[in-house]
Amino acid sequence: MPQSAIILQELQELNSSLTPHAPVGYQVPESYFEGLATQILQRIRAMEAATPDEELAHLSPLLAGISRQSPYTVPADYFTSLDPSIAFYGDMSAQKELEQISPLLGGLGKQHPFTVPEGYFEKPLLPVIEEQKEAPVVPMAPRKWFKYAIAASITAIVALGTVLLLNQQSTPGVNKQPYAWVEKNMKKVSTEDISKFVDLADDATPDIAKTSTQTDIKNLLKNVSDKEIQDFLKDVPADETDEDDIFLN
Repeated sequence: MPQSAIILQELQELNSSLTPHAPVGYQVPESYFEGLATQILQRIRAMEAATPDEELAHLSPLLAGISRQSPYTVPADYFTSLDPSIAFYGDMSAQKELEQISPLLGGLGKQHPFTVPEGYFEKPLLPVIEEQKEAPVVPMAPRKWFKYAIAASITAIVALGTVLLLNQQSTPGVNKQPYAWVEKNMKKVSTEDISKFVDLADDATPDIAKTSTQTDIKNLLKNVSDKEIQDFLKDVPADETDEDDIFLN
């Protein structure tokens, strides 16, 4: 006995709620398999039958036993006692028969009420599509003015850059050309202020204020640092009237 069956039996004896319920499968009618073998054999024999009658006898013996004689019959001399007018109607045309049965339908004309013009079907049903000529391709000339505009723009950019560069080079900067910057800005300082600054900056050089006006300022400021000169120029107000001072020329 397998272990699962033993466990199931123990759970059933204990009336446990864990007892699994056996799944309900498909059911077949009673004595279904009793006639299955016979039916299979009959179908095999029907497939191997040589004639239709033999095949029908294997598939359905009931149908095979039915007589093929028609169950309907007519009395003897039935057609001899019929009305002779029936034979007359048999020789009559359909139009005359229709006129006798229904004069209204017989009087209707059989001509079709719809007509088409002569030669209608000789014409093509679909309109002929004329082949359209392709539009000529117009070549577009290259835009020369666009090239000229680009060249002019490049020339203007180069010229503007050159002018800015020359202006930058002509204007001395504090960091790049300190001596030129000092020389340019010293033109705005009066001679008296320069003399006072030299007296304060270098005590070892006496009587600078009494120096001849022809003395070169570069020699006077030789021992003064650039930073001190820049700080001095920031503190001293500019004098526009002394731009052409003879000491700075």
